[in-house]
Amino acid sequence: MRWADSNPSVLTWASECLHIPYYLATDGKWHRYFPDFLLKIKSSDGTPKTWLVEIKPESQTRHPQTKRYGSSRRQLKESLEYAKNQAKWTAATIYCNDKGWKFMILTERDLFQKLPNGK
Repeated sequence: MRWADSNPSVLTWASECLHIPYYLATDGKWHRYFPDFLLKIKSSDGTPKTWLVEIKPESQTRHPQTKRYGSSRRQLKESLEYAKNQAKWTAATIYCNDKGWKFMILTERDLFQKLPNGK
């Protein structure tokens, strides 16, 4: 948020300001996904680009590894969380493609290294 406030290329930004419907196959229901940030950024050629940004721990962006679990309960919980995130991100990608926006997932590894620059 401080980055967005202090970056002159950021024209506007908002947090959890829109919802995207997504279908979750694990429970057979429709849900609403509220991405973390919506940013409008002036690109290097001066045109505005809109980015939808999700921030997640890197561990939630990878399929859980079965060999590292000591309990099947933990494996099930992380597998369900991964499936839910994948459903959300697929819906967000489709939503952004329809609007001409970009969708980005940031993790703790790249949060302070790679932020949208409008390219």
